[in-house]
Amino acid sequence: MDILDLPCEIMIHIISFLSPLDLMQSVRQTCRLWHTYSYDRSLWLSLNLAVSPIKEKITDSSFLTLLSGVCDIVERIQFGFSTFDDETYIHEGIFCPNLRHFDFVGSVLRVEVMQKLLKKYPQVRGLVYAIDDVEEFANFLLIVNGLQFLETLSLINVPYSESVFCDETKNNLNKLLTSVFENCTSLKKVELNTSIVGDSAISVLLQKHPNLEELHIIKCNVLTADAFIGVKGKLENLVKLSIYDTSLDDRSLEVISKHWPNLKCISLDVGKMVTDIGLSHIASNCPQLRNLTLNKDDPGSQCNITNYGLKLVVEYCQGIEYVSISNCTEINNVGIISLAEKSCHLRSIDLSDCTALTDNAIIALSKHCPFLTSVKLTKCVQLMATGINFLVTNSRNLVELFLDVCHRLCQLNFDTFSHFHDSRVHNGVKGGQKNDTSVCKESDHVLHFTDGEEKSFFATKIYVESMVQDGSKNGLMNSKPVDKRTETLHLPMVETEVFILESQIIENNCESKLTVKKTENIVVVQSGSDIVQSGLELVQPSSEAPQDLESTDSNLITKSIEPLKVYHTQESVLNEISFSHHSHLRHLSLEFCSKIENDSLKQIATHCLDLLVLSLKGCSKVTDHGLGYVVKGCQRLKKLNISGGSLLQPSQLTNVTLDLISKHCKSLEVLELCLNYFITDDGFCRFIEECQNNCTVTISEGQNFKVRYVAISEALKKKQNKLIKVIRGHSKLSISFYERNGAYCEENFLPY
Repeated sequence: MDILDLPCEIMIHIISFLSPLDLMQSVRQTCRLWHTYSYDRSLWLSLNLAVSPIKEKITDSSFLTLLSGVCDIVERIQFGFSTFDDETYIHEGIFCPNLRHFDFVGSVLRVEVMQKLLKKYPQVRGLVYAIDDVEEFANFLLIVNGLQFLETLSLINVPYSESVFCDETKNNLNKLLTSVFENCTSLKKVELNTSIVGDSAISVLLQKHPNLEELHIIKCNVLTADAFIGVKGKLENLVKLSIYDTSLDDRSLEVISKHWPNLKCISLDVGKMVTDIGLSHIASNCPQLRNLTLNKDDPGSQCNITNYGLKLVVEYCQGIEYVSISNCTEINNVGIISLAEKSCHLRSIDLSDCTALTDNAIIALSKHCPFLTSVKLTKCVQLMATGINFLVTNSRNLVELFLDVCHRLCQLNFDTFSHFHDSRVHNGVKGGQKNDTSVCKESDHVLHFTDGEEKSFFATKIYVESMVQDGSKNGLMNSKPVDKRTETLHLPMVETEVFILESQIIENNCESKLTVKKTENIVVVQSGSDIVQSGLELVQPSSEAPQDLESTDSNLITKSIEPLKVYHTQESVLNEISFSHHSHLRHLSLEFCSKIENDSLKQIATHCLDLLVLSLKGCSKVTDHGLGYVVKGCQRLKKLNISGGSLLQPSQLTNVTLDLISKHCKSLEVLELCLNYFITDDGFCRFIEECQNNCTVTISEGQNFKVRYVAISEALKKKQNKLIKVIRGHSKLSISFYERNGAYCEENFLPY
């Protein structure tokens, strides 16, 4: 099958990952079909001029050429740090009928130019503005005032401009902002990252905009509970709230939670003013909460959030999916175990700097939260290998794991992937008698059966409520699958008759030898007994069963299994038959884990085959031998950080590591090698000569290192097949390799 034979939707999805320059210079010039694909509406809804390589190459003429080609499609423009002429920003002669959003952060547009731009597009719905100059900001508020269709307004303060806001200036700007809130009646999302905001402005915002959906308040340090007390009625549509670096306290949270009962996402800066009492108000008044962030930015200040407050939240809000609790040192195993037991929907958790946590909390998360995809445990200094091993081997959906500065972590061992897991389905009926207690528990994967028409049940875990003997001669049992997450996942429910009594199999003289036939999409279980053939297509072998295979045909596999075990989906059965159990972890960070050694890297290389990003910065006990395991086993690596730590615990990596990387890492895009004192000119120059990837390499060079720019520059001159970008400064050297005939050639920037 050729790539040109792929359906249109798949091809557009593939090229959506390319930059606009690649779309213009490569895709658009390949063939007529791809030229048509490159203009698909979904690719040009947003035009971001702030990302590389566009911000480095874009000019007035190229911007106008680009915009003229997609003017009927583009809906949002982010100008970034572009320095166009005033006429270019206004783009006279070009009109974008669907353009509704402007992001001015980083741009040098004068207010007069913004006014002309907004006059050209009076139906603008979204504005993002960076507050840099007091007078400019005041004029911006004047031209924004009265935009009837404005739905999103973000005001971001530039840090160094904070000192120019005296009290009188703040009062005047606050009055102008209040007027904007009074006259822009369609606002739905507001972000205020500035200290000028007072109680009067927030009060007007809440009273005049009952349809407000998101409110983000940051660095509004003069804000008090009075801003919320005067609000009448409940704001039913508000679902996202962020409050950081303000003076809000428990009383403020009580008022907020009562006015906004449908909040789904709350982010709080829990300083000394917020306690468990404030969390209790949120828990009791916001039962639909899905995302909870409790961050204490100042590690030295007191934290008044304890296990009690966390327990209250999970008691009332059992649908929580995302939790971030950082620097909350009063929260320990008790609170996290309670969270795990009552939050089976949990997908992401950040417990950075929660120094009281131990392995028991991590094991509880893995046992009770099957949907976990991201776990961050940075600076959880009491964690050891027991909890992490259990987490990686049992959390099959885990994609991201951050373990930075876990100094006691060592001897990772994921070998349990090599063995089949017990099904957790127990035989609750003995001798044909019904047993109502704990007949069935949960199974690791999914059910899939056919009965005349094809029916399927897809979920991560299946819960069986009860099993009662059917009474029929075939020995099957009636079972009713109950998935507690069906409503969330929008999955269909089907009834199945799939569980077979061990006693009935024995009575029918069913052999324990079953033949598993692998076809295109299913696995068919064949046996001499009608019991197994009756509507049953998938069987999961026991973990205790012998794993010896006997086969006379490549499509037939004979296995000795125990009769009563859980039944899995086609994909999971195929995986288990082919012994392809491994972690699906893609991002792993072990920065400054000082006890991580080569044996742990061998486990990672053996069982984390899908790894895309790996950081071993400051892992001083890792040697070339350990890195060899990684680069040979993790063939899909795109980002690798093997920088050293300090002179006291220097990196042991040498030129051998570079040779291994250049030989095995064919997909590498980013490589960081800073503070490696044993890497020399010869090794790095050899790496440059052998490297065929389009990647960026960062390395330390200069007086304290054995890498010299003079030697490297000679090696770079020999790379005739690559376009090379070099950035040098602060004892660091960053080298980027690009295709010479690709999108980064200046002379070919405009391919039209």
